[in-house]
Formats: sequence, structure tokens, C-alpha cells
Amino acid sequence: MSRKILGFYVLCFFHIYVTSKKIRTPSYIKPCSISAPDFEDCCLSHGKEALPYIIKGDRRFGIPNMIPLTIPQIDVDAGNNLKILLKNIKVFGLDKTILNKVKFDTDAKKLMINISIPQLSLRGNYEIDGRILILPIRGNGDLDILAIDGIYQYNAEYIIRKYKGDDYFDLTEKDTLDFDLKNMKIKLNNLFDGDKKLGDQMNKFLNENWKEVLSEFGPAISGTVRSIGRSIASAIFKKIPYHELVLD
Repeated sequence: MSRKILGFYVLCFFHIYVTSKKIRTPSYIKPCSISAPDFEDCCLSHGKEALPYIIKGDRRFGIPNMIPLTIPQIDVDAGNNLKILLKNIKVFGLDKTILNKVKFDTDAKKLMINISIPQLSLRGNYEIDGRILILPIRGNGDLDILAIDGIYQYNAEYIIRKYKGDDYFDLTEKDTLDFDLKNMKIKLNNLFDGDKKLGDQMNKFLNENWKEVLSEFGPAISGTVRSIGRSIASAIFKKIPYHELVLD
């Protein structure tokens, strides 16, 4: 996903204003003691408890309801030979997210979150033009991408910044999202100006070669999940002081 589109997406859905008015920490956000031997287990347990509340949205933090989540536009970085633009995308399946692992390295100032999403669906409109693998592809219309049994790992670095006498987490630009799928289903309607025969053949080719095709459509999936993870974490970190999240 391009930085321009990601920035627009974050601005529209997760824009956070840090004001002088302190927001009360919600009951679903519970701190863990870094000195405790079960610190990471505590983070995982409390994270699992908080996740359903976060997915439903919280206006105090600028987090929208994600059942489903709407994304105006995704500009997929698929290289020079292929242009993919997704519009009016609705993301389904986030409410089934399973939190697998949370790792906080306070010395190296690194954060890792590992999740599973059984079925992540992106539905909306697409525009595509160029070559995918060895074949030419062209069209615009309705899109349905289904990522099945995905495991997603978000890695980020952070700094501690001072604001009005309190310390806060602040994510740097050094963050990545790696993922692995068991399967992927793709349906592109109205390929080749509505030529049903060519369109059916192309959709069959895309699904039979989904692992290779994933290199082209993968940025749409990873960019979406990455921006969601980054924006949720930033929203919480910018509003809640460090000492209310991590106890010394």
C-alpha cells in the first residue's frame, strides 16, 4: 500500500488529536508489571480480553467499529507491470481475530503481536491493468478476496516521548507485517470488458495459482492488516500514559 493512500486511510479513520484533556483509561485496558515473571503471559491475557472491545470501536480513541471495516481506497504496490487499485473496500472477519502472542521488549523498545484470522474478506471495487505472472489482465468491477486461515505477525519499534509531564509510547516508522495463508480465493467480475469466457478462465487461473498470485495481491492484505494494527496501537499509546500500560 502506498504511503499516500495509507496516510489518507489513517487520517480518515484513525486521526488522533492529543489534547490537554486526559482521557480516562477504559476498564478493558489493564496494565501488566514488567518485573513479574509472567509479564508476556499477562500482556497476552489482557490483550485477549481487550480485543473484542477494540474491534467494536471506541470513539474516545478514534477507533471505528470494524464489523465490518470500510476503507475508501487501497493503491496496491504490484510493480511496474501491473496496476491494481481497490475502492470502497469492506473488510469482514476481523471480529474473529485470535490473539496468539504478544511480546514487549522494553530494553530494545520493540513490540510484536501475532494473530490469527480464520477468514479475512475484502469486498469492493477494483481496477486492474497489466500482466499477472505470464498473462495479460485488464478490467474493473466487483472484487472479492478471501484470505483463509491467515497468521499475521506485526513487528514494530517504539520510543518513549514526554508530553505534559507524562511518558507515552510512540511507534516509529520501523514496522512490518508478515503473514502466511493456508489458501486464498479471488473473484474479479467484469474482466476483459465483460467477456465471460476470458473472465472465467482468468479467475480459474488466479485461484489455481493463488500462491504465486499472492505476491501481487499480498500487499493489499498485508497493508490493510498492518495499518489496522499500527493505528489501533498508536491510538491507545497516544492517549494512555506509559505507566498506566506497563507497571515497573
